[in-house]
Amino acid sequence: MSDDQLTPQQLEWVKSVYRALGWTFKEQDEAERETAAAIKEKEEKEIAQATAKTKAEDDKKVEAAVTEATAERIKAESDEKLKDVTAQLSELKADVKDHFVHENEDTDADALAALASQSKQLLERLNSIYGHKKDFENYPSEAIAFDKSYENAKALIQTAALEIKTKDTDGAHNSLIDAESTVDDMQTLWQGVVAAAKSKPAEPPVPAELKPYVMEVGQGIKSMTGIGFSGPATRLGKTLKDVRAAKVPKDDPAWEILLYENEMAMAAVGEFDQLKNHIQKLATSLRNSGVADAAGDIETTLDNYMSDASRTVPTIRSLLSSLKASAAHKNSMRKEARWDAAQLGERTERFRDDLKKLVLYDKQGNLVTKPDERRAIKRAGDVPGLNQDVMIQIPRRPKDAKEIPRKTIDSLLQTFDFLDELKASGVTGVEDIAVEEFLKAEAILSGIQKDPGAYKKLTKNLDKLREKIDKISKGKEGAYYIEERLRLTDDIDELEEEALSINIEKALASCTEMEAKQLHPLEEGVRKAVKNRELFDTKVKIIENQFTEIPKLLAQMGKADPSLAKMVGSLFAPDEIKQYHGDLDVFFDQAKDLAYNATTNDELAHSLDLANRLIFRVDRFVHELEGQLSHLHKLAEMEKRGEKITDADRFSKAELKYFKKLEVDYKKGVARQKDQKEAKNAFLTKSGPLKDELDMMTSKDISIKRILAYYKGVDRVDPSKFDTSRLKELRMEIAELEDQSDASHTHKENLAKLKELEGALDAMRGEITGFREDIARDISTFSDKCIARLIKAKQYIDSSFVNAVKDKQDAGEEAVDVAALRKFSSCISQPLALAELPKQVAAIADKSKDLKERKKARENALRQVRPLIAQLDNSQAIQLYMRHPFSDLPNDLNILRPELIQLEVKLLSLGG
Repeated sequence: MSDDQLTPQQLEWVKSVYRALGWTFKEQDEAERETAAAIKEKEEKEIAQATAKTKAEDDKKVEAAVTEATAERIKAESDEKLKDVTAQLSELKADVKDHFVHENEDTDADALAALASQSKQLLERLNSIYGHKKDFENYPSEAIAFDKSYENAKALIQTAALEIKTKDTDGAHNSLIDAESTVDDMQTLWQGVVAAAKSKPAEPPVPAELKPYVMEVGQGIKSMTGIGFSGPATRLGKTLKDVRAAKVPKDDPAWEILLYENEMAMAAVGEFDQLKNHIQKLATSLRNSGVADAAGDIETTLDNYMSDASRTVPTIRSLLSSLKASAAHKNSMRKEARWDAAQLGERTERFRDDLKKLVLYDKQGNLVTKPDERRAIKRAGDVPGLNQDVMIQIPRRPKDAKEIPRKTIDSLLQTFDFLDELKASGVTGVEDIAVEEFLKAEAILSGIQKDPGAYKKLTKNLDKLREKIDKISKGKEGAYYIEERLRLTDDIDELEEEALSINIEKALASCTEMEAKQLHPLEEGVRKAVKNRELFDTKVKIIENQFTEIPKLLAQMGKADPSLAKMVGSLFAPDEIKQYHGDLDVFFDQAKDLAYNATTNDELAHSLDLANRLIFRVDRFVHELEGQLSHLHKLAEMEKRGEKITDADRFSKAELKYFKKLEVDYKKGVARQKDQKEAKNAFLTKSGPLKDELDMMTSKDISIKRILAYYKGVDRVDPSKFDTSRLKELRMEIAELEDQSDASHTHKENLAKLKELEGALDAMRGEITGFREDIARDISTFSDKCIARLIKAKQYIDSSFVNAVKDKQDAGEEAVDVAALRKFSSCISQPLALAELPKQVAAIADKSKDLKERKKARENALRQVRPLIAQLDNSQAIQLYMRHPFSDLPNDLNILRPELIQLEVKLLSLGG
């Protein structure tokens, strides 16, 4: 017996017993609320567990797709890349054999040692990862990509080693960046196949096992943050977070990689702090000496190295060492006072000579190639006093010198001309300017001397980046990461322009980093998004199939039980029996709306989670209905056997409440579907004509659309006079908006967006025809306002003004000349006329009239409006009236002027 079945006396007695026992008696409503909350909490836990399991499976599919795509990319790029690296390696081996060394003033032993250390550590990492080749046994495609990456990385590291021998620090740095990116690809492939090989998700690790690892990495993060290197600290923190979120076991490769990175970071703390302080001192010294630009560049570069989370510790070490050497070289130039007239002349002449070795102009002023002067061997006996063969190094002319952009050469020549003028001017105290100019020129020339062919290489690499961006901008991929693609495209364009005025090898390094740190993550994000969308579409089909089962089950329940037949009959109209339209349908629309408007992988992943939760809830709902139906079938069999069935046997109170809730939910859903249908009709009523008009405007000369356009009075747009691709893109946008609205039932919400697209068509039509339809539709609103204001002002002038002035007289006073005042008011009122304006505005708004006639009406309307504005501005009578001291004038004429100006602007804009 429940508390609502007790008498008040019985209920009070029960409460007293509870108090005596120290218990809390709960009223039925409160108990039901607590029970419902407990049930909901239990359901949420079940949903969370089920969706977590499904999410793990989905993530595995996405990662597998990314691994496969990465393998395909590597295989496509590797052969050409290896060919280029092998050719470069051959040239470098020849240089080393000839004992050729680049003359580079800003290279010191520390920088070369750091590069050598980076090369060694990268080789160790490469061999360590390649040692896991056995994990690729069941993945032949990925194994090919893994082997090709290994060959490329090894060749690049060998190239870097030879570049270090020839003291080409920029070239070595660039090769190591490329090698590191290739090793990163290998690591991605390895982790991908290891993850794919697992038959089931790993069990959550025991926290105690991982605590030492987490503390160890935490110490590394703290140490790097303590010396101001936020980049390595962020890199470690993000990797730690990812590894912990993945719940991988202690022996997973991810922990091995993370701990190795942490160990390198901890070992580098003291060295990095020392390098940072030394570089900062050099920059301060330069700034104090007046060389502010160079000091600023060094400080900016240092900040970048310290804050960039994409670089590894060995890379940062070599970059810092190179930066220290470069800063020391620049500082020595200013510090050692090498910039008096004689020194300046000597240094500029030397660099001018270097430039002459690289360039030669023909009579027409075109850049041409000089003969290649390589090293020469002088034989004993050929030269007096020479008793043994020797190698003499002759300044050589690189074979690719004609690839140097003319703009770069011209800027160098202008710099030397400027330095000559500076020297000849005899002005003192300009050493700072000379240093700044010379350092810029020196950096450019240094890159040219080492590798003039790098300009061609950079152009080729940038074009490849553009091609890759273009590839992920089409089809399914084109819907995602639009802003990121545009940003990367802008970065590429900026680098292409900047490369003409900086060291070309540094520009190449920036290009390589751009590909590794911007393009590859972008490609991965796009691939993940596409795969998640594919998975979402499969979930949509599953849910739609489930939604068709629910009405069938309800119909069967109505047949099985007379008391439910009425409820089921009230739920379904004949055309609604096929699809469920209850509360769960709202969540389904939300998930679809999020997925179909998603621009990033994170948004799609979230919509996928929503779909997984919904599948579980719908499954449970279907299971409940199947249980109820089974129960009803058992009761029917008992009745057939003659057993007596009571109402309590048939349905409990909770079940009756459940059915009532189901009925209310379903009816709301049907009403919502009706609203959606109405919204869709309203949307299509607006979008259909827009699409038709765009089709007619872009139709071929001979087509059905052309015939339709003829009868509807729509002119075909001449592609030679207007870019019709804009119209076609707009047509595509409207169609896409229709599809999105249809899929997620958001027609009502997207009407505002459709209105924007209609406005865009109006604007384009105005460009084409010289007549803005969107303004023509609304022009009457502005003209009606002006006419109403004018009529009101005239009525007061004609009817009330004279009497208002008379009323200001004292009793019995006759000072006002009424006849003169009436004449004055007539002078004011007569010019205030817009008699023809309504007729002209009606002609403007009438789409059935010829366009020439409507344009003529616009001109006539302007002829009405402009004289009236001039009257308000210049008429002496109106000016006197507005300042009349004996009448409290209404403000209509003051307001009329800005309204007329607004109408004039609209009429002018009407002309497109």
